[in-house]
Amino acid sequence: AGAQVSGLAFSRDGRVVVAANRAGGSVTWFHRQGLRLEPAETVAFTHPTNEVSDVAISPDGRTVLAAVRE
Repeated sequence: AGAQVSGLAFSRDGRVVVAANRAGGSVTWFHRQGLRLEPAETVAFTHPTNEVSDVAISPDGRTVLAAVRE
């Protein structure tokens, strides 16, 4: 995950985990492989000084929502 993980979300089937990176202006998602989490991708979508405080995955698993404090 990125800097200062502050929130986690799990897909309905439990195979995807998304982390909000408070100090990085980004989210990181992982694929679950048994008991391990394998990093898939980190996406920076706001300035690093903005705090990404929480994250959610839509019920259909197609959309990730993140809360940002500027």
